[in-house]
Amino acid sequence: MKINGEVALDELSNELGLESDRVRRLSTEAITDEISIFWTESGLPALPDENYISLANASLASGALGEKKLNELIYKYSEKLSGKTTHAEILGKIQIIAGKHQSIMNLSRNRAVYINAHLNLLEPERTLKRVYAPYLNENELKKYQQRSQSILNTNMHSEVDFRKWIIGVHELLNDICESASKSSTNEAGVKGVISKKSMSTYLKQWEVFALEKMGYKFDISLKELSPLSERLKELEKSKKRSWATIVREITEAEKSGELQRKIENTVQRTLTNRLSSSDLLTRNLALSDKRPVTLEISKDGINKELIDQFIDGFLAQLAIYDGKGIFESSINYQGSVINISLPKASKSDVAQIEKYLLHLIR
Repeated sequence: MKINGEVALDELSNELGLESDRVRRLSTEAITDEISIFWTESGLPALPDENYISLANASLASGALGEKKLNELIYKYSEKLSGKTTHAEILGKIQIIAGKHQSIMNLSRNRAVYINAHLNLLEPERTLKRVYAPYLNENELKKYQQRSQSILNTNMHSEVDFRKWIIGVHELLNDICESASKSSTNEAGVKGVISKKSMSTYLKQWEVFALEKMGYKFDISLKELSPLSERLKELEKSKKRSWATIVREITEAEKSGELQRKIENTVQRTLTNRLSSSDLLTRNLALSDKRPVTLEISKDGINKELIDQFIDGFLAQLAIYDGKGIFESSINYQGSVINISLPKASKSDVAQIEKYLLHLIR
C-alpha cells in the first residue's frame, strides 16, 4: 500500500474528530441514562428527556462555567425541594455519578492537545506560520515550512516507512519548539512551545494514536491500546448501570468524605460568586459572521499568559465539541478570569477571539 503524508494528515485529522465525537456521544448517552435514574429514584420532579440531556451536558463540561450551568439547571428543574435534600447535595451526587465519564472526557481533551501539536505543524502556510512566526526569524521559519512540506510529500510503502514518518513529524515539533524557546526568557509562557521534559509524553501519545488509527494499513499489530481506547471499548459494551450500582457509588463517596467536600465547595463557590460577580466585566460582541459572543473578564485586567492558557483550553475543548448549541469555556488562573460563550464555535474563531482579548491587555 502506498500512502503519502498529505493523505496521512487528512486521515489522522478525521480520526481525531471522529474519536472526539465518539467520546462525547457515548459519555453523554451513559450519563443521561444515569442522571435520569438518579433523578427519578430520588423522588425529584419528573422531567422531559431533553432536560436530562441538558443536565448531562452540563455535568460533562469542564471548568467553572460547566459547574455553574449545572447548578443553574438543578435550581431550575427542582425549584422547591423537601427538607430531606438540598440543591448542593443534588449537584454533588450528580458530579459523583458523572466523575467516571468526566475522566474519559479529560483523557480525550489531553489526547487532542498532544495530537494537534503534531498535526498543526503539517499546515506549513497556516497554523505553523501563525503559531511560530513570532518566535522565529524568516530563515528559520522558511526552513521549518520546507521540512513540513517534505513530510507531507513523503510516500510510505511499509511499516518501516510509516514509523519513520511518525518520528519525522515529532522531530519537527521538537526542533521547532527548541528554536522558538530561544527567543523567549520564559519557555513555559510561550504559546505553542513545549518544554523538553514534556516531549517524551508528546511522542508517546502521538505514536500510539497514529499506530492505532492507521497501523492496520501497514499490517501493524498492536499489543495494547491507549487508556482512552480501552475505556471507550468498555463503555460501548457495558450495560446501563443500575440504581443499586449508582447508590453504591454515592455511598462510597459519602463514606470517603468526597461527597461532603463537593457539597461544601458548591456552597462556598455560590457565596463567592455572589460576592465577586461585581468583579467581572461582561462584554458582548459579534464575530465577523455576526454570531454573538459573550465574554466575562476580570475588572483587574488580563495578561498574555492568561490568554495563552485560555486559548489552549479553548482549543482542547473544541476537540470534543459537536458543533451544536452554545459552546462555553472558561479559565480562572491566579485570581484572573476569562469566561466565554458563543454558538457553533469552530477552530476558525480562535484567531478573532485571541486578537480581541490581546487588545484588552492593560
